[in-house]
Amino acid sequence: MMTGSDPADIIDHEDTDRLNNRWRNLREAANGPNIQNSKLRRDNSSGVKGVHWDARHKKWRAVLTTNGVSVRLGRYASINEAASVIASARMRDHAEFARMA
Repeated sequence: MMTGSDPADIIDHEDTDRLNNRWRNLREAANGPNIQNSKLRRDNSSGVKGVHWDARHKKWRAVLTTNGVSVRLGRYASINEAASVIASARMRDHAEFARMA
């Protein structure tokens, strides 16, 4: 309504608060980028989006999903190392829709 035309796909809330409908918090997005901007899932036990414990190898594994394609970024001895790698990849691939947590 604010631009005079309907959005091509969906409206994303930049801060993920569905009740915050201020104009500066809304942006047009395809489904993929909207998902990239999602919050950390409740069942995430690592506390880092895209990082999970690989029990078989006893290391932290970083996996980034972009446009439905998962890319394995490696296994790391420390969660901080895995978090750093995934944060860099997320900033590179998800750009303005990157959300770390």
